[in-house]
Amino acid sequence: HYVIDPRDCVIGPIQTSDEWRGQGIAHAILARATRACLSAGAPWVYIDTTSDNVASQRTISKSGFALHQA
Repeated sequence: HYVIDPRDCVIGPIQTSDEWRGQGIAHAILARATRACLSAGAPWVYIDTTSDNVASQRTISKSGFALHQA
């Protein structure tokens, strides 16, 4: 869907079981994965989700990622 540099990092998918949702787990995992990518020298970090996955979009936005529609 888009061109990325070989040094960039793409995270995904991140999924939480129904019984664990709403506890900030996905946000914590995404934050940790993002830090790991940046610590490894990735100039850009990407994460994808579908347009109908509102929960994932919320987590991505809460984690500081900009949302872009393809």
